[in-house]
Formats: sequence, structure tokens, C-alpha cells
Amino acid sequence: MKGQKVEASVSEARSEMDQLLSGGSKGNPLPNSVGEKALINVKELSVLIGISRRSIFNLMADDAFPRIKIGRKLLFDKNQVLEFIKTKYGNV
Repeated sequence: MKGQKVEASVSEARSEMDQLLSGGSKGNPLPNSVGEKALINVKELSVLIGISRRSIFNLMADDAFPRIKIGRKLLFDKNQVLEFIKTKYGNV
């Protein structure tokens, strides 16, 4: 039962990420002037770098981990996160 929930969550996150990468919701492409998102949330980051959300929170125990907190939202600049992981843990 738990494995099915995890698989459903992972497939949902992947489909959301595919939707974001393909240009928007319901197949509507985003205008070219918008470009790609500068900041992403925890779910999108976990799909991008291929680790669980819990692992991301464990990485955040390091104060140097790049993150932005706006109100209750926790956001990440994906380029800064990838650079942090490369310098701290080697090539990604």
C-alpha cells in the first residue's frame, strides 16, 4: 500500500515536471518572453535532481545550501542548487 502511494506521488511529480518543461498547463505553451522559471519548489527540485524531498530537507541542514524563503513558501534557484551540489559532492 505504501509503495503504491510512493509510486503515485513520484509519477504525479514527474507528470507535473513534464508539464512545466513542455510549456505550461493543459498543453498551452507559455509565451517566449516568460522563458523558464527562475525559482522552483521542493517537489520540482526533487524531480530535477532525482532525490527525495526528505533528502533535500536533510541537505538544508547545511546553512550554505541555497534557498529562498518568501512567507511560507520555500523556493530554490535550480542553478545555484546544482552548483552547490557540484562543489560540495562532486559532479552531478
